[in-house]
Amino acid sequence: MRRFVFYIFLLSVFTANSQLDPYYFSEGLTPQYQNPASYGSWNKVSASVTSRLNFPFDIQYHGTYLGNAEYKLSLENKEEKRFGAIGMGVSYSDERIKADQFFSNAYSQLTVNINYQFIFKKMAISLGVAPGMTRIKQESYFTGAPSFQESQFSFGAGLMIYQDHWYLGFAANHLNNEDFEHLSHDLPIQYSVDGAYHLRLRRRFALMPMATYRYQTGFQYLRGILFAEFGQIGKNIRVGLGGARQELIAAVVGDYKKFRLSYYFILNTSPLTTASTFGHELSLGFRIGDRLTPVFKTIGVPPF
Repeated sequence: MRRFVFYIFLLSVFTANSQLDPYYFSEGLTPQYQNPASYGSWNKVSASVTSRLNFPFDIQYHGTYLGNAEYKLSLENKEEKRFGAIGMGVSYSDERIKADQFFSNAYSQLTVNINYQFIFKKMAISLGVAPGMTRIKQESYFTGAPSFQESQFSFGAGLMIYQDHWYLGFAANHLNNEDFEHLSHDLPIQYSVDGAYHLRLRRRFALMPMATYRYQTGFQYLRGILFAEFGQIGKNIRVGLGGARQELIAAVVGDYKKFRLSYYFILNTSPLTTASTFGHELSLGFRIGDRLTPVFKTIGVPPF
C-alpha cells in the first residue's frame, strides 16, 4: 500500500501543467516564502543562508538572498510524554533586479513565524501564522518614471500535516493584500502547496519525490523533483532531477552531522529568446535535531 501511494504521488508530480508566476522568475530549492507551520517541525534549532542568482535575457542582474532561523519549544506532561510543541522562526528574503544602468527594483520581506504543533502517536498537525513587513524599492533615472521606497505590514498563515515518511503543507502569503501607493494594484494573495514522500528501498538508499505548487492571480507554477538518497540519516547525499513547464532542474543536497550544503541549477527551455534563462542557488545550513522518536527523523526538515 505504501509503495502504491508513492507511485501515485510520483505520477501526479510530473503530469500536471504549469505557468510561471508573474511575480517571481523561478522558484528555488529554498522557497521564497516558507510555510510558517513548518518552523520547528523537525529540528530543535536550525539556521540557514541561501544565495540565488538568475540570468534572464537582457537583464543585468537578478539576485535573491534568503535567511531562516528556527527554534522549537516542546510541551510535555508530568510523565515526560510530549503532547505538543511551539515552533518559532524568523525569515528574511531580499530580491533585487537590475534591468540596465537606468532602472532597478528590489522586493524584500521579513516575517516572524510562530506555530503550534499537535503531536500524536505517529503523526503531527501544525498551524502557523506569519506577521511581517514587505518592502518595495524602485530606482529610475528616466524622466517621468518615479523612484520610491515603501513598506507595508504583511500577514501569512499555514497548515502542515506530517508523519514519519511524508508531509503535506498549505500556506498563503499577502493575506491582507498590501496596498502600495506607487503600485497600480494591491499585492495579490499567493497560495502554496508543498509535499514530499520518502520511500526507503534499501538500508542506504531511498527515493524521495517532492512537489511545489503556487497560485497567484490566475497564474500557476508547479514543479516536481525526484531525489535519490544515498547514505544514512545525518550522513548522506541526495541527487535530484525534475522540472516544471519549460524548465529543467538539477539539485544536490549533502548532510554531514549538523551541517547541510545544497546546490540547485535551473534551465529554462522555452523556445522564446526573451525567456531564455538559467540560475544557480547555493545554501548552507546548521541544525540541531530534536529528540522525537526516530520515525520522525526519517525525512528531515521540509523542504529538502
